[in-house]
Amino acid sequence: MLFRCNILAIVGGGPNPKLPPNKVMIWDDHQSRCIGELSFRSEVRAVRLRRDRIVVVLDHKIFVYNFVDLKLVHQIETVANPKGLCAVSQQQGSLVLVCPGGQKGQVRVEHYGARKTKFIMAHDSRIACFALSQDGRLIATASSKGTLVRVFSTVDGVLLQEVSSGWFLLRFDTAIASSISFLISQTIIVS
Repeated sequence: MLFRCNILAIVGGGPNPKLPPNKVMIWDDHQSRCIGELSFRSEVRAVRLRRDRIVVVLDHKIFVYNFVDLKLVHQIETVANPKGLCAVSQQQGSLVLVCPGGQKGQVRVEHYGARKTKFIMAHDSRIACFALSQDGRLIATASSKGTLVRVFSTVDGVLLQEVSSGWFLLRFDTAIASSISFLISQTIIVS
């Protein structure tokens, strides 16, 4: 869903899907009709919406489209991404997109306004989850080992903070962080 508006991105899934899992339908709930469709050769893993962009995540690729005309703006190759990891900044202004990089443990940051790509070697093992701050300036990452959450600047890739599992009062040797979120105040929430 795009913020609190009537536009939804719908993808088929589950045991008996009503829609194919390789198609994204853009639905206008006020008009009760489909206003656009995007089809792919493989299963869609995730969709991210902004007021100006639609981002579709596949196993090894990410497609960025203009929202108004569904024109393809950018295509990104990634490592295997079965969880559909991808985040986009939500504040108005220039788009920042974060996705897995080209190698294990790497995060790719696309600054569309500055036309700049930054690669951050965040962890030694595979990325389990990440979150992007609303303004796109911070990214928090957790690896599949689940022992650390790291916070980086997306502008220069500098490690700003590293928090070990003891801080979360969890046993990360038996549980892997599955979700990270930023509050508007830039505070991190891990679950």
